[in-house]
Amino acid sequence: MAILFPDTAGEATDGSFTHTDGGLTWIWNGTSWRSSGGTLDTYLLPTASTTVLGGVKVDGTTITISNGVISSSGGGGGGTSLGSRQTFTANTSATHADSTDELLSVTGFKSYALLKATVSEPAWVRLYCDTASRTADATRSITEDPAPGAGVIAEFITTTSGETVLLTPGVFGFNNDATPSTNIYLRVQNRSGTTQQISTTLTLVQLEA
Repeated sequence: MAILFPDTAGEATDGSFTHTDGGLTWIWNGTSWRSSGGTLDTYLLPTASTTVLGGVKVDGTTITISNGVISSSGGGGGGTSLGSRQTFTANTSATHADSTDELLSVTGFKSYALLKATVSEPAWVRLYCDTASRTADATRSITEDPAPGAGVIAEFITTTSGETVLLTPGVFGFNNDATPSTNIYLRVQNRSGTTQQISTTLTLVQLEA
């Protein structure tokens, strides 16, 4: 809002002629008005908090400023850094017979993005959110798709040794135990033609603490 200053013609220029507007006192110096002595002149910006709107203190350690850019070194307790992708491997027994299933679990994350899987030998691998879903899926044939909501996170059929399956786009997976755990449940069917161990390596990114 504009300030309406009084006429300064013939007024003193030694600072004794003043004008107050909106809590701020202005002094005429013969050339221009300058502020001095008002309540706004002595205002101190409070320190910002979760309940107070104010300024941020740059302590030079946890909070720094360089070329006008404020940075934090962390330690505030409010953020979580992004995690790198990790691999987890589940192995069947050395006596895993051809055309039979083995039930496995691997310790991964409560929820995750599945990016790819590498299977050591030809196999049909299925991932589940809980053991009940894995049990209910036992009789489904390899040519039959799982029903929506059946608890199947992903499945892949490999035909060569060491085959890597890319999940594009990545698949969202999660644990659905009564108390969520980091267990990932698998059903692995040996389709190599011989009795041997099957290794499945999952590449995951954590999505939940």
